[in-house]
Amino acid sequence: MRPQEKRKTIPQKNLENFLLSEPVPLDKSMLDEITQSYLKLYGKEYEKLTNVQKVFIQNSIKSIVEITRSYYRFPSLALKLRKNDYNIVEFTLHPNGDISGLRIVQPGNYSFYDKSILEAIQYAYKDYPRPKEATKIKFYITYRVY
Repeated sequence: MRPQEKRKTIPQKNLENFLLSEPVPLDKSMLDEITQSYLKLYGKEYEKLTNVQKVFIQNSIKSIVEITRSYYRFPSLALKLRKNDYNIVEFTLHPNGDISGLRIVQPGNYSFYDKSILEAIQYAYKDYPRPKEATKIKFYITYRVY
């Protein structure tokens, strides 16, 4: 190569750049990963998420829920009463691994479940996968006592 010739640079191709430039259509393959109930959970808010956030949620929500479950301990009162319940939690997960805005969006019938899931998330978040940009995480937690 001659000294005066400049090499052409190839634009960096990576998932994040692709997602930032291309719309993410909602097709059947995506519906396998994000169930109808999950889309219902986010509602119109889902459409406001960036493509990078949507992909992070699709790829990470299952592991976030599993990590949270690994830290969860049933309250003794729940075991005594043998009551099933569910609630919905949300928080923002940041690229540095921190969380903010942790809250119960829809409380269950038994407040001891609400309190215990918030405590579990406060321990579990350090093990969550990290997003490229701050992402709102929302999920159902179902409690079943057998």
